[in-house]
Amino acid sequence: MTIFGIIIIITIHVVMKCLNVFLGLSLELNIEQSEYIAALAPDAGVKVVIHDQGTYPVPEDEGLSLAPGTKTAISMEKVVN
Repeated sequence: MTIFGIIIIITIHVVMKCLNVFLGLSLELNIEQSEYIAALAPDAGVKVVIHDQGTYPVPEDEGLSLAPGTKTAISMEKVVN
């Protein structure tokens, strides 16, 4: 448990050889907004952090805030230096 609540870590090893918007990961989250305590968590939603394996996620600096009742698409491209 953190200041953001419960943290769920999903590790995925995927090699994509073709570009297709229908490939990828799809998540549907039930945030149970009725269970929120306004004094402790005035805002409802989720915080998503996508990071390299072996690095520590820092939601307060790098996270995306997603509101309940919305659909969000996130696109990524790995850049090799």
